[in-house]
Amino acid sequence: MSFLVNKKTYWFEEEGRYKTRTFLKKKEEEDKNLPD
Repeated sequence: MSFLVNKKTYWFEEEGRYKTRTFLKKKEEEDKNLPD
C-alpha cells in the first residue's frame, strides 16, 4: 500500500520508505490509478 504524502512524494508502507513522483514516473505511466 502507498499513499500520497504531498504532490511529489508517496509513502510506501510495505517498504517503509518514501518515493518521489520522479522515481515513480515510469510506474505512473503504467498505473493511472495512483493519486495525482
